[in-house]
Amino acid sequence: MVMGLVMEDSMMLSNAPKIVKHQSSIQFSFHFLKVHIFNDKAWVQLAAPPLNILNNEMQIEITSVFHQLKMRKDISVISLSAQGNNFCSGINIKEIFQGLEFGKGLKFCLDFARMLDAIAAVNKPILGFIKGYAFGAGATLAALCDYSIAAPNAKFSYPERKIGLKPSVSLPYLIPRMGNLAIFPFLSGKIWNAQEALKFKLIDEICGDKNKLIVKKKSLLKQFSNSPMRLNRSFIPQKNNITLDMDFSLKNYFESIKRIYPNRTEEGREMLIQYTAQDLFNDLSKPLALELFSRYFKH
Repeated sequence: MVMGLVMEDSMMLSNAPKIVKHQSSIQFSFHFLKVHIFNDKAWVQLAAPPLNILNNEMQIEITSVFHQLKMRKDISVISLSAQGNNFCSGINIKEIFQGLEFGKGLKFCLDFARMLDAIAAVNKPILGFIKGYAFGAGATLAALCDYSIAAPNAKFSYPERKIGLKPSVSLPYLIPRMGNLAIFPFLSGKIWNAQEALKFKLIDEICGDKNKLIVKKKSLLKQFSNSPMRLNRSFIPQKNNITLDMDFSLKNYFESIKRIYPNRTEEGREMLIQYTAQDLFNDLSKPLALELFSRYFKH
């Protein structure tokens, strides 16, 4: 049972997690993730402070953990939070565009889609506790939780807008929670505070301060755990109706780029290069930008 949290298929990590067991309490330490199981509760914590940037290994670890939590009948509720002062500041852009091999970036996107799918498929309630930055992928992780509570300092954004993209991989998971409002954060690209995120249904509650957030976490976990039906997620139809065709989603992703820069390869290249001078992609080199656009903007 202790090793049940480690995947036994192709998703299995190269290095098994360190396991610490104290009576009914079990802790798993991965490279970028910490998991603590106590009785019927599971705490999943992003462990790459200060920004908890989502790299490919962290994605694989999260996918592995949530696959196994879904299968464990002894777990009735899951907490998702992060170490440090920020929840998750988004994906590792450098990792997507590393080298000139587009296949690496494609693998990253596919692994990201698989991670979201693994979380959405879990048949237990997931409680999210958000503080600091929740940008891009971080905002989507918050939205995937059945009930998300944010600290007053929480900030949310989908900065993909700054390079003219829409994160279509995330969109299927936001619509059940936000409805038509899900389009707005992608169009605006602005940074929301916690009050605005609550207004647009990205989160469910704002907690007074850090200490109150900790108390609220304990209270909610106990409340969900003691439910007669254990509030099984399968009783929530809209959560089970989320499906993702990864190939279709990625195709839409790149088609959206083509619509923004229609069939003008050189112009498309130059526009991205100009965007790389701005804050989100300021570390993306000119050769990488040229390589990306040369693959998707040919006549």
